[in-house]
Amino acid sequence: MFCYRITDHPSAADAALGILRCDPVWARDITAPRYFELIHETWTLGDRPMTPAEVGCALAHIAVLERIAASGRHGLILEADMPVTTAQLAQVRAVLDRQPDVEFVNMQGETRLPMRGWPRPDGLYLADCDWDFSGAAAYLVSPGFAARLVAFQRKRLRRADDWRDVFAQDPAPPLYLPVFGGMGPGSTIDAERRMLRHSRLLPLILRRLGQRLQRDKRRLMRVLRLVPPVLPKAPKLSNLG
Repeated sequence: MFCYRITDHPSAADAALGILRCDPVWARDITAPRYFELIHETWTLGDRPMTPAEVGCALAHIAVLERIAASGRHGLILEADMPVTTAQLAQVRAVLDRQPDVEFVNMQGETRLPMRGWPRPDGLYLADCDWDFSGAAAYLVSPGFAARLVAFQRKRLRRADDWRDVFAQDPAPPLYLPVFGGMGPGSTIDAERRMLRHSRLLPLILRRLGQRLQRDKRRLMRVLRLVPPVLPKAPKLSNLG
């Protein structure tokens, strides 16, 4: 098994653990034409467009997946802010010892996720992708699954943690085991996603208010049509005498 970390900061601790460094793809380095080219199909399908940071993240993961597919060995992908210890790597290797043919295991430490899936006799969990099965900060893939995931992303770029769409088309089971955790502060992707949620909230409120005003206007017009017209008062006759 090879371990890869997507980061631009070399680490002596990672080197001691045998973790290979992989270059990230920064949103600032993606030109506007290239960005819109990558998100165009998703936009035309009516899905939420990927943010620039999400595009960079997906491209960086694709590059690592290509290395895993070419290596012929399982690979553990770690993002920059995911701490790792020798004991945690031993847990990953133990999974491969028990299940040498396993194709995918999401190992990001979201402790409540197993409650949304089903435990298996081998100690892994079969995740329920109808819930929020997301996160790509730590996951294990086989070379075959890595190659299929690259091909999946080449058809239409998706978020690196869009596992629901992946497993809707891939025969591999969506397995999960909370090994890694304790990530640092929120990333640029988290900030952009929060901003996008907030930016979509105001237009939604304004649209709902506009719909309500139109509805109230129609009700008022129906009421006014039921009110009989008021006849004008007759003019006073002037005193001719």
